[in-house]
Formats: sequence, structure tokens, C-alpha cells
Amino acid sequence: MIFTEFASYIRLKTRTDSTTFPDADIKIYANVWKNKFADEIVKIRENYFKTELTQDLTVGNRTYNLTTPVIKIKRIEVLFDGVNRKILEETDLNLEDFTTNEAAIIQAYSGRRPGYLFNGRSIFLLSDSAIIAVTNGLIISAMIYPSDITDLSLNTDMAANSGANFGLLTPFHELLARKVVIEYKGSKDKPMALTDSERNFDRDFQLALESITDPNLDRSVLATVPADDG
Repeated sequence: MIFTEFASYIRLKTRTDSTTFPDADIKIYANVWKNKFADEIVKIRENYFKTELTQDLTVGNRTYNLTTPVIKIKRIEVLFDGVNRKILEETDLNLEDFTTNEAAIIQAYSGRRPGYLFNGRSIFLLSDSAIIAVTNGLIISAMIYPSDITDLSLNTDMAANSGANFGLLTPFHELLARKVVIEYKGSKDKPMALTDSERNFDRDFQLALESITDPNLDRSVLATVPADDG
């Protein structure tokens, strides 16, 4: 589905136009639910929205804020020496016996695999040496949310990826439009009646998830025949 069709479909189902259901309102509903869809999609196809995010390391700085909203972090690697990648191990400060001042961290991680603390918004690096400046020295493999819908006048496919930005899988286009319709109808002072299709949204969403569980049909399967042992 292209973006113009997405908006037209929603207005057709709600019997509205660009004045009574403006683009801005459609985008609010759509982007909220697009992210909720993505949360469920990665449970089925973990790596679909996977990308590599990088940040520069700065001298003496162990805290790095995530600049892109992530669904889930898969791996963090750091070039502490500017050359070699080190895989970090997540840790819980409550399980550690050291304070987070520089000298204590370096001593605690002497001869130990480097680690990190994650609070959902930032990453705190733990290593046996001071942090030096390294361009793209922090590498985060993560699943990120598909791009926000920003322009409903585009004649491009909603599934199309653009650079590091992901589109939304095709099986979920109509479902996202349907969810916007449901939200619109429910927002009225006197909620509007749902159609059978709208009432079956949850069932159809689960069917869409099931449809993407095994997208790769290019696999070799070795069949075996039971031996006839008499």
C-alpha cells in the first residue's frame, strides 16, 4: 500500500475527508500503533528491524545516550583501543561490588571482559582502561522502530526501506489502517459501531504475525525414509 492509498482507505472507511480527519490526526494514530506493531513483529522475526548504530567515543566519557529509539539491543561492541572490537557483557550494578568512579571501574575490570550498564536511555561503559577518542568507536546492533509516517501525499510503498530507516511489512498495512479507523470511531463522544472486520482485528493481526514466521523458503531439506528392518 502506498501512503496516499493508506490515507484514502482510512477516510473511505470513516466517511471523512482531509478536513474532518486531517493528515496530522491520522499520523498520530498511525505512528503510535506502528510502533506497537513493531514490538510484536520482533517477537516473531527478531532481526527484521535490525541495524547497526554507531557513535564516536569521546575522551573520558563512559555514558552514551541512545540517539535512535530502539526496540531491543542485540549486541554492543566497542573499539576501546581504536582498532579491535570488544563484545560487551551487560551487567547489573546491584550485583557488582564497586562504585562507578573511574579508578574503581578500571580496577574492577582488570583482566575481565568489558561490560555495560543499560537504563533504557543510555549506555554506561565498563572497562579496564580510560576511554579514548575513537570515531564510530561504539557499535550497537539493535532492532529499531520503522520510520514514522510523516507525509501521506507520497506515492511510495509503505514497506520500502530508505537508508537505515525501515518501512512496515506489507501484511500489516491494511491492519494499521484498520486500527486507525477503530481508534477514530472510538474517539467520538458517542463511539461509532465497528464493522465485522474491525471487530476481528485481533484475530487478523495474529494471522499476519503467523504469516511472517518463516519467510525464507530457500532452504535445503534432507528427507529420510525409515529403514525396513523386517
